[in-house]
Amino acid sequence: MDTLPFGLIAAVSLIMLVLLVIYYVLLAGAILEMLRREAHVVLLVFAFLALCPLPPCLVMGVLVIIIWYIHKQTLPDQTPA
Repeated sequence: MDTLPFGLIAAVSLIMLVLLVIYYVLLAGAILEMLRREAHVVLLVFAFLALCPLPPCLVMGVLVIIIWYIHKQTLPDQTPA
């Protein structure tokens, strides 16, 4: 049985790590903006649950980021104090 080359494993691991970092940066930004704009508690709860690095939570986090981006466009333009 052939094994995978180390370079392939390292490249895939690096790509997954970069995607995870981008995910957490976007999610943290969305959570901070939700807190500033006093978003609904349910959306915040799901956003905080999405910080867990489990596969179902990662999918939920992507959905929370998409929902917040769409919902943010419908809010009146207000600058947080």
